[in-house]
Amino acid sequence: MLFVEDEKDIVFVFSKGIQRYGYEVGAYNDPVKALLEFERGSYDLALLDIRMPNLDGVELAHRLMQKDPSLAVFFWSAFEYDELKVRGILPHLSDHFFIQKPKTIAEVVKHIETHFEDKQKA
Repeated sequence: MLFVEDEKDIVFVFSKGIQRYGYEVGAYNDPVKALLEFERGSYDLALLDIRMPNLDGVELAHRLMQKDPSLAVFFWSAFEYDELKVRGILPHLSDHFFIQKPKTIAEVVKHIETHFEDKQKA
């Protein structure tokens, strides 16, 4: 999992917590660095904060998916978002692509696991 969030404390706590559920996590607090270091096939999914300095999560997702169209993308944010705008840029997102903060680590992992369970059923 690629995890990009601009708040360093959240990056540390959530990446360590998600690892406890058996996921390998590439964690970044700088979206530009995450994009530069991203390689196709290195992650199955990305969990991205929407509001970040220098490169917002929607644009980051767009650029990541240009490099790897199979990447599953989830956003999380404490703020409202414009779903039509997001779907205009990223029309192939799953129906459950948004996670509203605050959430516990267990809730985030459950949300992601539900996505993959639904994908396997399809």
